[in-house]
Amino acid sequence: MGWVFVSKHKNYQIWLKRPVEEFTIDGRLKLRDPGILVEFVGGYYETDNEEIAEMLMNSPDFGIVFNLYENKPVDESQFKESALNRLTPSATPKVTSYVCDQCGKEFPSMYKLNKHKREEHTLREGSGDVNDSGEAL
Repeated sequence: MGWVFVSKHKNYQIWLKRPVEEFTIDGRLKLRDPGILVEFVGGYYETDNEEIAEMLMNSPDFGIVFNLYENKPVDESQFKESALNRLTPSATPKVTSYVCDQCGKEFPSMYKLNKHKREEHTLREGSGDVNDSGEAL
């Protein structure tokens, strides 16, 4: 029986057992125990080793970063699929335009609309005072 684990991260790595190194008498570094490193490929890790599967399920990251796959067979296309392709498409950005109520021109921002109103629709003659209907006094 094999176990398949799925990770939130495409290339997640976890040390189940750290490597043990020691110095020899002549000062060289010697690897006493290589440790156990689990590497997820494409977000998946498959093992037949019961000891490794038990260590993964007892890991503090189990259920948070990675989880046991739902006992369904994993095909090759899932391993090749990019994590970016699996993301749901986000909502399209809202495109707004602002329309001048006096002349009907459209502007991409409120700043440009206000600038247009200041430059094009202000009264250049007289005192600049207007009544409620917008006519010069």
